[in-house]
Amino acid sequence: MQQHSQTTSTIDVEAFNDHDRPPRRFAPGRVCAEYDCGVYVSIYNASDYCSLHEVKLAPRIRGKRVR
Repeated sequence: MQQHSQTTSTIDVEAFNDHDRPPRRFAPGRVCAEYDCGVYVSIYNASDYCSLHEVKLAPRIRGKRVR
């Protein structure tokens, strides 16, 4: 059996926006509020539910027909 060495590398990136405000963060370690789910919710997700159990709403688009 071959063993593979793990290497770590970094890359330099530029910001997509022109302001210095960091993204809003929420408490780490939160678990989806749906009964018996157990999925950890991202620190960037304001909801108490994971994406599978989040209530989906269609956006309101003025002047356009939603099909």
